[in-house]
Amino acid sequence: MVLIIGILAAVALAQYTKAIERSRAMEAATIVRAIAEAQRRYILEHGESASTLDDLDIAVNTSASATFSYTLVSAPPVNHVIAIPKNSMKYSIIYFLDWPNNEYSNKLTCRVDKAHPEISKSICKSIGKNYKTYNPTSDISIID
Repeated sequence: MVLIIGILAAVALAQYTKAIERSRAMEAATIVRAIAEAQRRYILEHGESASTLDDLDIAVNTSASATFSYTLVSAPPVNHVIAIPKNSMKYSIIYFLDWPNNEYSNKLTCRVDKAHPEISKSICKSIGKNYKTYNPTSDISIID
């Protein structure tokens, strides 16, 4: 009886951990989109990309208590926003404002960790309403 309860508790804890991570990833995807839109506004106003998050008209929690770290990359021709979890989960959420040949332009994507592709893909699938097939060459999946 104790063994059965222990097994059920272990399964429940694993499912709870996945649900929490999915929730955090969905929140990060929303923030990444908001940062990308703030970057667009900045470009329209100033004629160039912002170089830091502080330049934008949006407040992003970058404190130690934040569950993700956010980075604004302004290196034309590829401008993008990256969210990387601060815990041990190995994936990143990326919104590309610009991409050569428009392959990923204006798309929310998820990059998986080659060492843990199944866990990463599971998280990516859960946060994207339009999950496209994983591209193993680039490690990127389009999720929206």
